[in-house]
Amino acid sequence: MNTILKSRLGQCGLVAMSLTIVVLLIAATRGQSDSEMTRRNITRVLQADQALGRQRDDSIPKDAPPSVIALCVEHYCDGLENLDMSDCPADFRVAYHEHMRAWREMDAAIKQLPDSFADGLWEGFVNGLQGESDGGAGRMREDLKNASSSIESTWSVVECQRARKTGQ
Repeated sequence: MNTILKSRLGQCGLVAMSLTIVVLLIAATRGQSDSEMTRRNITRVLQADQALGRQRDDSIPKDAPPSVIALCVEHYCDGLENLDMSDCPADFRVAYHEHMRAWREMDAAIKQLPDSFADGLWEGFVNGLQGESDGGAGRMREDLKNASSSIESTWSVVECQRARKTGQ
C-alpha cells in the first residue's frame, strides 16, 4: 500500500508540476503578446506622425509667408490630435500629448510673425508704442526659439518612452 500511495503522490506531483509549467508558459506568452501589441501600437502612432510630418512639409510652398506655414502646422497639429492612442501605454500618451502641445506653441509663435514687409513695419511700430524697443522682433524670435526647443525636448521624451516600451 505504501508503494501505491507513493506512486499516486508522485503522479499528483508530476501533474501539479506540469500544470505549473503550462500556466507559466501561458503567462509568458501572454506577456510577450502584450508587449508585441504595445510595440505595434506605438509604431503605428509614430508612423502616422511621420506621414503627417511629411504631408506638413510637402504642403509648405517655397517662400511661403508665415500665415501659410502656420496653417500647415495647424493642420499637422489637428492630425496629431486625431491619432488614436487609446491602445498605447498611458506614459507614452502623456509624453506624446506634451509633444503635440509643443507643436501648438510653435503654431502660435508662427502666427505672430508678419506676412509682409508692410505688416512688419506696422506691427513693429505698434509694438514700439507698447514699449518693445525692437518692435517685438526679440519676443517673436524668443517665442520661436522656445517652441523649437520644446518640440525637440518633448520628442526626446517620446523617443525614450518608445524605447522603454518596445525595447528598441
